[in-house]
Amino acid sequence: MIRHKNTLDDELPSEEKILLEESFYVSANKKNVFHVKLTERGLTLTKHYSNGRQKSHLIPIEQIIGCCCLKFRPSKAICLCGGGNAAKPSPSAGSAGSQNRPQTPAATRYVANNSSVADAYLYIYSYITKLKRNKSYTERNTIALRFRSFDKYEQNAEEANKWRGAILMLLNQSRDMVFKRNFSTNKGYLIFLNPKSGKGKARDIFHKIVAPVLADADIQFDLYITKSANFARQFVRTKMLNHWSTVIVLGGDGLFFEIINGIFERHDWKDVIRYLNFGIIPAGSGNGLAKTISYLYGIPQQDETPVLSSSISFVNGSVTPMDLVRVETTDSIMYSSLAVGWGFIADIDILSEKIRAIGYPRFTLWSLKNIVTLPKYKGRVSYRPFAQNESPPLFTGLFKLPSTSNINCACEEIGFDSDTDPNETLLLQNYHAQYRERLESWYSTSSRRTAYFSTTDSQYQSVGEDHDGTNVCMFGPPSSLPSLLMPVPDDWIVVDDEFVMVHATYQTHLSLDCHFSPASKLNDGVIWLLIMKGGVSRTELTTFLIGMSNGTHLPKTPNPNIQMIACQAFRFEPSDNKGILTVDGEQIKYGPVQGEIVPGIIKVVVPQQRNIPKKV
Repeated sequence: MIRHKNTLDDELPSEEKILLEESFYVSANKKNVFHVKLTERGLTLTKHYSNGRQKSHLIPIEQIIGCCCLKFRPSKAICLCGGGNAAKPSPSAGSAGSQNRPQTPAATRYVANNSSVADAYLYIYSYITKLKRNKSYTERNTIALRFRSFDKYEQNAEEANKWRGAILMLLNQSRDMVFKRNFSTNKGYLIFLNPKSGKGKARDIFHKIVAPVLADADIQFDLYITKSANFARQFVRTKMLNHWSTVIVLGGDGLFFEIINGIFERHDWKDVIRYLNFGIIPAGSGNGLAKTISYLYGIPQQDETPVLSSSISFVNGSVTPMDLVRVETTDSIMYSSLAVGWGFIADIDILSEKIRAIGYPRFTLWSLKNIVTLPKYKGRVSYRPFAQNESPPLFTGLFKLPSTSNINCACEEIGFDSDTDPNETLLLQNYHAQYRERLESWYSTSSRRTAYFSTTDSQYQSVGEDHDGTNVCMFGPPSSLPSLLMPVPDDWIVVDDEFVMVHATYQTHLSLDCHFSPASKLNDGVIWLLIMKGGVSRTELTTFLIGMSNGTHLPKTPNPNIQMIACQAFRFEPSDNKGILTVDGEQIKYGPVQGEIVPGIIKVVVPQQRNIPKKV
C-alpha cells in the first residue's frame, strides 16, 4: 500500500469534517488508486482511474455494524474467497475477537498474493438492504484495508487500530442509547432457540445467519436450546437475568409467550422489565410478532432475508415500548403479545398441528377444510370500546396502508464499474476467512448438552430434564376488570349470538402473510376485536380470508356480520362445551376468558426505519 495525503475536502460539505483519510492502490494494477475517507456520515471510497475518471461510493455509518484488525500469516498465496477454504488470519493487537467465527456466504471474491508478515488488515463489516423486482434483500459486505507503510507489523497495526477506534466511536454515537449502554457495560444477549419451531431449521438459521452478525458486531451472547415445554419459561422465572441486556427468541410466537409469562411469574418483575429488552428472530410457523415489527419499521412486505433483517436490528436497531394484554380464565392468568382467538382461526392454529411437518402451508389447507364445514359457536362477546375521542370504536371499511413507494434512499448509491479486476487487492470484498472453526460441533437435537462459543466466550446449552410449572404465582400489574363470575360493567357492549370467529388482536400480522389488523401499533393501547357472526356466507368468508394477505379483508361497506372494533378490554363466554380458545396460538382451557390492554409494559428491539434504494 502507498499512503499519501488526500486533498478531497472540496468533495464534501464544508461543515463535514474528515476524521481519517488514506490512499490505497490495487496491487494488481497500481495505476488505479482508491481514496478512503472516514467522516461522520460514514466511509467514502473514491476510485481514481488512470484516464482521469473517478467514482465514489458512500457506506453510511448506519449500515456498518462492526470492524476488527487482523494479521495474516506468511503464505505463498492467500486466497480471500468468501465461503471457501481460505488461510486463517490471526488477530492483531486490539482486534475485536481472538477466537474463530462461523462462516457466511459472500457475494464477491478477491485475491491477494503478495501479503507481508508486517502487513496489518482492517476489516469493516456492513449490511446493505436493496430492492429488486419489488422484493428487498440484505447482503453482507466486507471491506478489507491493508496497512503496509512501515517495516514493522506493530506500526502498521497501530495505524489500523487508529481507524478501528474511530469507526467504533462513530458507531457508538449513531446507536440507540440503550445499545450504547450495552456496549459500554459489555452486557450480552440471552438467546433461546426452539429446534422444533417451524420446519425445524432454527439451529441452521442461528449458525449460518444470526451468529455471524453478532460476531461481526463483537457482541457476546449465551444461547440455550429448549428441549421441553416451558424450559425457557422456568429459566427466566428462576435465574438471575441482570447480566444480560436483551432476551432474544429464535423461534415462533409460542416461545415468546413462554418467556414473557416467565418474567411475570417473578416477584421482581418490575425491575426485570426495566433493564431487560426483548426481541424475536422469525423461525416459527407463523411469526406474527416478527412480521409486525418489520412491517411497522419500513421493511417491505416481500423481504427475502427476514432472519438477517431481524438479526441486524440487535446490533444497530432501537428499543420501543410494546403493549401486552393481561388474559384471565377461570383458573389462570397470562400475558399475551399477539392475539386471543375463538372459533375459525383458533381451530386452524391448533387442529392443523396434525400436519405440522409441512410447515406454514398447514394453515392454508386447514382453512379450506373449515370453509367447507363452517363450524359455528354460540356464546356472548362483551367489550369496552376504546375511549380516545379521535378514534371511532367501530371500523368496517378499509384501513389506509402505509406506502413504501415513496421511500427515498438515505444516500446516493454509486457503484464501481463492472470492469474492476476481481484480482485487485483493494480488498473491497465479501471476505469470511477471519472466522474460526467451532470449538465444538453441532450435535443432534436429542443431545443433552452442547456448547457454542462466539468471539467473546459466548455459549449455548441444551438441557434435557423436564420442567413443570407447578406452584407458580403470576405477578404483574393488577387487573381493573371485574371477576369472570361478575357481570361486565354497564358501559360495556354485549353481543349474544352465534359466531364463526371472534379474534382479539393487537399486532398488524398474525403470521407472515396474515395482515389481520393494519391499524395496530406496538404501543397504541388498542385491542382490535374482530366479530364474525354466524350469518356470514361462505363467499364472504372466502373473500375475507383471501384479503387477509394484504390487509384488504374488511368489507368496504358496513356489514353486520363482519366488524372490526377498537376496544380496551373484552370478554368471551362460550355457551357450549365444544370449541377451541387460543392465546398467541397456544390452546387454553375452553370457557370464559377476558383480557385488558396493558400499554407499553415491555421494551422490544426494533430495526432502523428503512430507507431502501428503488433500483439495484
